[in-house]
Amino acid sequence: MIINELHIKGFGKWKNRTFRFAPGLNLFIAGNEAGKTTLLNALIASLYGLKRDYVRVTRYLPEYEQYLPWDGGPYETIVQYQLAEQQFRLQRVHRKEQEQARLFREPELLEITHRYQEDKRKEYNFLESHLGLSRTLFTDLTWINREPLQAADYLSSSIVPSEQQPDPLANQILAAIDQELTLIGKKDTGGTTLWGKAARQAAEAKQTLVAAEQAWREAQAIQEMSGQWQEQLIDWQRQRERMVSQLNEREQQASGWQERWQRTFQLKSPDDLLVWETEAGEQWERQLYRQVREAWEQQERQQDETADASADEAVVREVEAAYLRGWQLLKELDRKREQLLQAGGASARPRWSQKRAKTNGRKRLAIAGGVLTALFAGLAWWQFSRQQMSWFFFFSVLTVGSMAGWLWRSLGWGKRGEPAKRAGQLQQLERELNQVTDQLAALLDEWKVPDWDAFLALREQWKERLHRAETGRLSKEAATVRERENRREYWISEIRRQLEAQMASCDEQKKLLQDKLWDTEEQIAALREKIAKAQGEMGQWDQLSLAKARSEYEQAAAAVEQLLLRRDALLLAKECLLEAVQQWQRNLAPGINRRASQIMATVTANRYRDVRLDPSDKFAVRVVSEEQQRVALQTELSTGTSDQLYFAQRLALLLAVSEQTGPLPIFLDDHFIHYDEQRLSRTLAYLVKLSERHQIFLFSCHQREWTVLQPFLQGNERHLLHEL
Repeated sequence: MIINELHIKGFGKWKNRTFRFAPGLNLFIAGNEAGKTTLLNALIASLYGLKRDYVRVTRYLPEYEQYLPWDGGPYETIVQYQLAEQQFRLQRVHRKEQEQARLFREPELLEITHRYQEDKRKEYNFLESHLGLSRTLFTDLTWINREPLQAADYLSSSIVPSEQQPDPLANQILAAIDQELTLIGKKDTGGTTLWGKAARQAAEAKQTLVAAEQAWREAQAIQEMSGQWQEQLIDWQRQRERMVSQLNEREQQASGWQERWQRTFQLKSPDDLLVWETEAGEQWERQLYRQVREAWEQQERQQDETADASADEAVVREVEAAYLRGWQLLKELDRKREQLLQAGGASARPRWSQKRAKTNGRKRLAIAGGVLTALFAGLAWWQFSRQQMSWFFFFSVLTVGSMAGWLWRSLGWGKRGEPAKRAGQLQQLERELNQVTDQLAALLDEWKVPDWDAFLALREQWKERLHRAETGRLSKEAATVRERENRREYWISEIRRQLEAQMASCDEQKKLLQDKLWDTEEQIAALREKIAKAQGEMGQWDQLSLAKARSEYEQAAAAVEQLLLRRDALLLAKECLLEAVQQWQRNLAPGINRRASQIMATVTANRYRDVRLDPSDKFAVRVVSEEQQRVALQTELSTGTSDQLYFAQRLALLLAVSEQTGPLPIFLDDHFIHYDEQRLSRTLAYLVKLSERHQIFLFSCHQREWTVLQPFLQGNERHLLHEL
């Protein structure tokens, strides 16, 4: 088998990376955390997937979670490999929810997935069909590490001496037996095994049978009790009806008392009390209504006697109206007197002032006439010389007219009629003044007072009288209101007290009835629950009869017995087959031991030349020391020598199996850490020789492997150095 190429779309840290491999030795040199182990696991996963060999509770290997793509992208690999001159291309999607495997044949890329069977793990057995090796067997043989074999029991059938014919069915039979035993399980308490499921079904069937038998016995008692419960239920229901009727009567009484209690807030007049008195059903209630009504009527009569005080209010209103009217007349009288004084002062100006005004007027007239004549003469001469008389004449007329008007106003020629006019105005003002004086005198005569001050004194007297009357009236009304309110509050408090006492008594009776009714309801509910439960149990009994339960239990018990018989038969078959294999192993041991001894002698320079593998003990390694001639276990030797014994063990088994399957690849991941320089050189030289037939993948974080292998790798196309 030769792996030509691996393309990783997503696996751990690797993403969209392609690796091409040489058919001989492939050396990977890189530091820690460079992805060497991830690449090795990607190679194994691309061939066999990430599921366990057998169906168990956990189907997937721990490597599934360990190598999920770091970026959360696709979890896919594509590997191209060659078997017996035939090339294949295997594509895998490892993610659980998208799991897929497709196999193509090169070079035509014909899909041949359907030619292979899908096992119980939902996995196609491509490599198992090609090599006859499960995933565990393949890794045990090809991945040389420092751990014991995981599937040693299944190696014997793949290793036969050259002089014997191989039997490929032995390994398949053992694997099938183990798969069946795993499915059946080792205990009856397994959650997913057939034995656990069958035992659980049998236990459930037995419980059902016991319950059915118990139900059958209880059914008779339930039927008898059900009749008694029905009679008790009828009695309790009748008692409940009586209590409900009594409770309704108490509710009606409480409603009536509540209505009468609310009526106490609706009192408006003595007539209401008269109506309530006739409707009252109790003597104390009628007497109380009568007392309040009589007191209220007496208060209303007292209120009518105090109504005469309103006449003083009318007189005060008339006095106030007369005061406002007189105040307006006084203001009008003062205004007329002021106007009369102003008009009389203008007509009494001194005559010497008038004479002087006339003299000054004549002087202004002489000056204005001279100026006007000179101006008119100058303009006339200038216009005459220009021969423009039309517009000049118009201008002259306007000028003379304006001057004449000014002289008229200045000399007072237009005021000669003003004294007569002013005299008429004085007479009019005197008449209006007399009218206002007469109106004011009439107002004072109306109230029989000599002057305005006396009227003001009269006004104050009436206001004081009204104030005293109003104060007395308000005091009486307040006393009346207080008395009426006190009477009303007394009646309300008394009637409410009586009604509250009645309602409290009613509430107490209602509470007692409700408590009894609640107890009755609980008794009725309990009886109904018992009856319903009994009917339900009887109904279930009708659905699941005792005969059916017994039949199901017998079937479940028989299934467990058949399963145990099958398990015993498989164990016996496995034991017989293993005995045959052990006998076969005794015949296989010399050839395997010879190969292991040759490899160990080469690595240790003949220090250890006698190595024995025990097929009956998972091919445990023992060695005979040449110096001391004693048998030493692998665990008794140094770490480096122990690693070299693992190396010899794995290669001896791989070479033996390769005789049947063809050359298998070899994987080493930092296996030579504990080797010294001499043994490392001899081991690497042996691997170079072995790479002529087997493809080898050597992963290392040290340069010393490259130093040793450099002469072999340079210039040789069969080998390749990979730098990650």
